[in-house]
Amino acid sequence: MKEIVQANADRRVVVVSAAGKSDDEPIKVTDLLIEVEKLRDAGENYQPIFNHIEQRFIGIRDALGLNVAIENDLQKN
Repeated sequence: MKEIVQANADRRVVVVSAAGKSDDEPIKVTDLLIEVEKLRDAGENYQPIFNHIEQRFIGIRDALGLNVAIENDLQKN
């Protein structure tokens, strides 16, 4: 992803809304969010899956070398 962003010097904004599958991540974030909602609605523990989603977005931020504090926003669940 970093290479895609760096390929265009005019690019000023990157929107990471729903990370897809990759070699390291076989499940799309949207599918994980659906699972979180199902577990929450059933009164079951969804926190481990949500924590995984959180770490994926933090990993994307870190891989891009961005200085954006997203942790507090992610914890507003």
